[in-house]
Amino acid sequence: RRAAGSHLVFQGSTLVLTSEGRGRRLRILMPPDHPRLADYLELFRVQLTRAFAPWRSVEVQEINGEPAATSAYAAVLAARFQVTSTAGGLRLWRRY
Repeated sequence: RRAAGSHLVFQGSTLVLTSEGRGRRLRILMPPDHPRLADYLELFRVQLTRAFAPWRSVEVQEINGEPAATSAYAAVLAARFQVTSTAGGLRLWRRY
């Protein structure tokens, strides 16, 4: 869905990840052990570290329709970002 705060990530012509609501709802179309998954999550590193108006954090509430905290992708996010638990899921912070 095209809306402010939505992102689409492609590998070539294949859609691999969608993000809605500034990352609140993710749909990841590759398995958690996919070798390029860290590359697909790069969109959040860019948002958290860009020079102009970086996001302070990203709150992920849902991944593929499941609560983010219990998703198989939670470990992948924790390896890539500093992650804290929230009532609604996971909060991603830039890693220094």
